[in-house]
Parts: sequence; structure tokens; C-alpha cells
Amino acid sequence: SQFFRLEVESLEKNIKKLKVEAELLEDQISKLREIIFQSVTDRASHSIPGGIGV
Repeated sequence: SQFFRLEVESLEKNIKKLKVEAELLEDQISKLREIIFQSVTDRASHSIPGGIGV
């Protein structure tokens, strides 16, 4: 039926939107991981006496 086809089309559009949003979130998460990793390594290098400063 017509209604069913429209439902499927709108679901497919929503899935595409969600996939794009998920990719953007993954990018943000990886950037945050890098920032956190850098801040942790920075702190570690500063707190250790004679540690190698970056």
C-alpha cells in the first residue's frame, strides 16, 4: 500500500540521518580521546621529577 511505502521511505531517511550523526559523534569522541590522552601525558610528564617535558 501507499502508506506502507511512505513509512519505509521515512524510516530510511531517518536511518541515513542517524548514520551521519553517528559518524560526527565518532569524530568528536576520537578528538576528545586525543585531548584527554595529551592532558594525561602532559600531567604525568610534569609531575615526575626529571621527567621528559613535551
